[in-house]
Amino acid sequence: MVAVFAWGWSQIRRGLTVARPVLNAGAQTVGTELLAIRTALDAGGPVSGYAALMGEHKIDGLGQAFGTKLLHFLSSDTDRALIADSITAKAFARADLPRMPSAQCTPLRYRRYIEHMRGWAAELSEDPRDGGGPIGADDLEMVLFGFNAPPGSAWALDDP
Repeated sequence: MVAVFAWGWSQIRRGLTVARPVLNAGAQTVGTELLAIRTALDAGGPVSGYAALMGEHKIDGLGQAFGTKLLHFLSSDTDRALIADSITAKAFARADLPRMPSAQCTPLRYRRYIEHMRGWAAELSEDPRDGGGPIGADDLEMVLFGFNAPPGSAWALDDP
């Protein structure tokens, strides 16, 4: 959990203020909820983990943006959870793609987002016979994230 906060807020001042409710909730409380979220993720995949994160096992102060980052890092390589935050939403708007899940979206909308990204990644994957390889939805998401991150941030990529 701390790694997710450090990854996301390492370069902005308000990070500790935003993280404070989670960090102040107590290790026992947060740990119990995180274990339940991880169990749901392992048992049913990213959408089940998301439903637990935003529903029954909601942690005060942990919203969709950092919650989906947490799910991303906890999920398996074969069923990777995707990150739904303002930067990926900006990428969708900028590319005139179907609407990205809004803040506090439903598990159904999150599932549709994952399906869209997986389908798009499959379409973009190169034919292995041509020396290319598959593109994962999370790889595609990181490219979108990088091209839409604030200029000068550690995650920003130069425009193509």
